Amino acid sequence: MAADAAASMTAGSLLFAYGTLQDPAVQTAVFGRDLGPGAPDRLSGFRLSHIPVDDLQVTAETGLTHYPILIPTPDAAPPVPGR
Repeated sequence: MAADAAASMTAGSLLFAYGTLQDPAVQTAVFGRDLGPGAPDRLSGFRLSHIPVDDLQVTAETGLTHYPILIPTPDAAPPVPGR
């Protein structure tokens, strides 16, 4: 994370959000509040993959049939974009 973005954080913890966790509605459902836009960032050492959504209600509510997940990789994969 860029030093200026880290310095502007008021909380004691940093969060890398990718995929659906960048959506304010998902943030509210998970954390009870919108976390704000965050700063663009990238995460190295992982690659993006997907796993099936097993809950039909989640698919009906979100339209998602697969969840994005990060898998550690020793390869020189491109960094995963997020915030």
